[in-house]
Amino acid sequence: MSISCTELPNTLKNHHTGALVVQTFTAKRAHPVPEAEVKISQNTPEGEKVIFKGETDISGKLFSIPLAGVKAVDTLNPKIDFQDLVRRNSYTITVSHPEYLTMIFYNAPVFEGILSIQSVDMVPKILSTSPNKPVEIHQKQQRI
Repeated sequence: MSISCTELPNTLKNHHTGALVVQTFTAKRAHPVPEAEVKISQNTPEGEKVIFKGETDISGKLFSIPLAGVKAVDTLNPKIDFQDLVRRNSYTITVSHPEYLTMIFYNAPVFEGILSIQSVDMVPKILSTSPNKPVEIHQKQQRI
């Protein structure tokens, strides 16, 4: 349930912009989950700001959402706290569908010039003892 990354296509490369793809699956990635609602938000001093809302397609994917990303040069600076940098420039991804538990991913990073992929393993509500309680995942990023 972690984010993976690849280089951003040239058509989406802007100043300090990255992009995000959300993929939804169920049954250990055997089946896509179409029509899942995806909300991307960011915490600001004024509160939560919704950046994007959309829905996954028939393949369970929502493609190339352009988002402001962490500057590449800042990730290489040893004087900058990497954890703090990513935390200040990360997003909350909420994925919901009427038949599945709501999944909330905190601290999902986006990096300049990178296409990040958030895979979401959806759990059917029928399998849960708490079908109205969301699954919360706090992602921690480490410098490699």
